[in-house]
Amino acid sequence: DGTIDFIHPDFPRGTSEVPVTQGQVIGWQGEYGGNLSIGLHLHFSIVKSAADGSFENESILVNTLDPSPYLGIDLNALNSPRRPVTCD
Repeated sequence: DGTIDFIHPDFPRGTSEVPVTQGQVIGWQGEYGGNLSIGLHLHFSIVKSAADGSFENESILVNTLDPSPYLGIDLNALNSPRRPVTCD
């Protein structure tokens, strides 16, 4: 119903500037999209930093990076023969 977080306790809401290492659990898949059927997924962002070291505004799309290359996933999910798409 959207009232439960599936975020690892090491990364509570609003966490920033905490390095993440390969294989580290940051959260679990959930399935809530309000009135939308979105399927299981986990949302996280890679946000660009500003010159002063703070983070840019995540709500502006150009300030975020597509995480696919960092996770070993092809930018075009249709090229992935595996379903569901998984990280290498």
